[in-house]
Amino acid sequence: MECNFKKTEAKFKFSKNWTDIDDKTQKATIDLIINYHNKTFSITPDNQVSGKFTFCQGGANSAIMWRTVLELIQEATDFAYKELFQQ
Repeated sequence: MECNFKKTEAKFKFSKNWTDIDDKTQKATIDLIINYHNKTFSITPDNQVSGKFTFCQGGANSAIMWRTVLELIQEATDFAYKELFQQ
């Protein structure tokens, strides 16, 4: 029997800890969904309400959190690119 299996969609989770100004460990998490069929991907925050991050208010902690989120987005984007275009 011959089997022709082809991935169509996959979900991944990227997480990274960050330390707030009170020296407490926080976690940022994003979800990556890759659609292999049409070679697209989407990145969304794991902790969200109405599409907005909910685990940080503003000020100094916000700057630290957003830097961490940007690093996660870069990691997820690099991973998606490798999955879609370097197979």
